[in-house]
Amino acid sequence: MTDADLVETHRFETKSRLMPHIVPSPQALHVTGHTLDDVNAPLRQSHYSMICEVANTLASWCPATFLGYNSIRFDEEFLRQAFYQCLHPVFLTNTNGNARADVLNLMRAATTLHPSVVHAGLEPDGRPTHRLGALAAANGIRGLVASPLEVGAIRQSCGSQMTIVTPGIRPAGSEPGDQRRTLTPGEAIRAGADYIVVGRPVTSAANRRDAALRIVDEMERAG
Repeated sequence: MTDADLVETHRFETKSRLMPHIVPSPQALHVTGHTLDDVNAPLRQSHYSMICEVANTLASWCPATFLGYNSIRFDEEFLRQAFYQCLHPVFLTNTNGNARADVLNLMRAATTLHPSVVHAGLEPDGRPTHRLGALAAANGIRGLVASPLEVGAIRQSCGSQMTIVTPGIRPAGSEPGDQRRTLTPGEAIRAGADYIVVGRPVTSAANRRDAALRIVDEMERAG
């Protein structure tokens, strides 16, 4: 949640275990970095409890304008289905003073109606695209912060002119903590990252200097 100046004021994250009849998509597991044990962990709350938490949190932020990127055709469909299943108001995000908008549609309109102001990105084969990495590159943005699992696709799309900073780095054998979409330092560099962000694997190490030097050595060997 942000204020009128787009300064973040609240943040909400939650998760649940899978419902018994759901078979997870391998692609979704790969993108999120979760394992089958993660998504079926008995200590996680139920899907019903999670959706109640989501509904209560969104209701506490109302009235509001709900924005996302490709959200109306994707996220909103999942959200409304979940609200319906769990007996919550299905149209919470666009009734009772609330509104919703999809930034992807706004960008499509801007690149079509005002192409001199906002430029569409280009895929490697020359096709126009509104993928965020390519869109950023086409409009003069020269640096991005990206998940380790997205670095390769961004590098392929944007080429060498884009500087990519990658958090979520975990050296081999270190605890992932709350990170799920991770790579090792060497893997991130080979995927195309220019800079990596490493926190707890260094700050929680018995010898921080040695831990940092091992990471630097792995990066140099990968480069």
